[in-house]
Amino acid sequence: MKIFFKNYLGVVLLAGCLLPNIAFATVLTEAEQNEIPNYKEAKVDIKKDGPVLLFSDSPEMVTKCGVMYRDTAYGDVRLFFHHVNDTKSAKRLAIVLHNPGIRPVEVTVGRKGVSAPSHDWLNAGKIAQSSYFKEANEYKFNIKPGGNLEFLTGEKGQIFKPQDLITGIVDFHFSRPVEVSFMMIPVGTAFSAAVSEYDVLPPDKGEYVLRGTFKNANRHITFLDIFNNDKKDVLGITLADNKKDLYARGIDATTGNSVINYGNYGVVYNLYYKTKGEGNAFLRFNPWGGTFAGACILENEDKRTEINVPTNRIYFGDKRPNENMVLKKIVGKTVGKVFFSPPGSSNLPVRIFLEAD
Repeated sequence: MKIFFKNYLGVVLLAGCLLPNIAFATVLTEAEQNEIPNYKEAKVDIKKDGPVLLFSDSPEMVTKCGVMYRDTAYGDVRLFFHHVNDTKSAKRLAIVLHNPGIRPVEVTVGRKGVSAPSHDWLNAGKIAQSSYFKEANEYKFNIKPGGNLEFLTGEKGQIFKPQDLITGIVDFHFSRPVEVSFMMIPVGTAFSAAVSEYDVLPPDKGEYVLRGTFKNANRHITFLDIFNNDKKDVLGITLADNKKDLYARGIDATTGNSVINYGNYGVVYNLYYKTKGEGNAFLRFNPWGGTFAGACILENEDKRTEINVPTNRIYFGDKRPNENMVLKKIVGKTVGKVFFSPPGSSNLPVRIFLEAD
């Protein structure tokens, strides 16, 4: 189940409605502040390409064993999954890759970020994102004709206790069609039997069904104007608000119904900007929708930096909508990129600002 908030700023989304209470001191560093300056909405160009996304987050609170989502895909494929064991005993989360064909399938694994089972759902989402954005350690394996392979452990799936969350984002290339099943199965049941015996579970009730298959899971967003560091301007863009940046549309392969990816979970954003002038600018991140815990990559010319968002604590944005942090100080003329993806258990939309110093 998902919680939606509506205020004068628009609609914002929380993925993961039963967030744990995390106690910590809210201390803002020099890079963080609670005020958003007046800004102009930037003119941007948005293009879509990239892998097919298989998104499994419904049912989010899994109350019995079964298949949460299943579809067949080939070529470049991304998985995003987010499930909580909502039973009274330990279970296994299994991602089953099945080769339905008569020839072997070669599977290439690219970027991968999967959390350990955790009661701390926000931190789990942040860890998965941080791991995903590290340098990819690509590897390959084959699935024999008619064979099944469990991806998370290579055996029977990852054990997780009641109210534990497992979330992750993984990029693949399948040389031939592969059936992917996101499953919760008993700890003691034989894996081969569990794969064939369990049915597809119904999605969460209500309008917001967060599962499905979505094409073109990468978005390239380019600032059309070069930002002048010498002027006291502030430009901003909004991501995953379903107004300026629309939610992805797809199909639930288990039902045939049209679905919407509320929040664009599993979509990877590539943000491109240029600056000019002799002054400085700040690249700022604002969790406009509320509580947020994630990561991103910053690139400037030959330098690549992985950064947690926020950097000095697990999450921020609980003082929505104005809390924000500096991702990077920009000096003079440069060409830069930001790579970002909405993390599980965090709120959307977010805003990114270029602010002259």
